[in-house]
Amino acid sequence: MSNYLCFIALSVEVFSIMFVYGLIKSVVAVLLVDTVALIGILIVGITKVSLGHSPAFKY
Repeated sequence: MSNYLCFIALSVEVFSIMFVYGLIKSVVAVLLVDTVALIGILIVGITKVSLGHSPAFKY
């Protein structure tokens, strides 16, 4: 949960900087990138956990 909150805080900071310099006009683009990144991290995490518990991959 704390990693998620740190990710949100970083996104807010990045959006603020980009908004001030006129590089981005809407928060929708930042939310879309955040969503894709978080879903990707979730998929990688679930894959690692499921492969770790699979009997085929035990040493």
